[in-house]
Amino acid sequence: MPTPELVTVWIGHPRYEELLGPVRADTALLRQMWLDAESELDEQPGKLWCVSVVDGRAGAWAAAVEDCGVLRCCNSYEVPAYRGRGLYAAAYAHRHATIVAPSTLPAITYVYDQPLPLHLADGWAVTASGTSTVSEPDGDGRFEHRWHAMRR
Repeated sequence: MPTPELVTVWIGHPRYEELLGPVRADTALLRQMWLDAESELDEQPGKLWCVSVVDGRAGAWAAAVEDCGVLRCCNSYEVPAYRGRGLYAAAYAHRHATIVAPSTLPAITYVYDQPLPLHLADGWAVTASGTSTVSEPDGDGRFEHRWHAMRR
């Protein structure tokens, strides 16, 4: 399996639209992101997106933004069609090495069980855990997610 290209983009970066524009336009993917990760593509100035690029497309990403003196790590997701290739782990590691580890700010994030070991190995500490219930946009189904609030 080839190594993904790892890119950090932000609003105004030459590759931002190339990589995140198709995600924004894919309503089925946006719906799945909400159901899988309670994540929306909330774009904002200053947010850095670490993207694993495969086949010229964003296969996974992990974002971070400075917010009131805290580094908020957010918007982590791996596109279902690309799962099993380690793209999220690569995007996470890129974000950690280039943004989180060098930062002098305290950092916060919310994760589910699957990425929890990556975070714990990098010095994150669980500050709270719980379960949230997510409803499908059309109201037909409900899903429970176990989450962990973390601080570094």
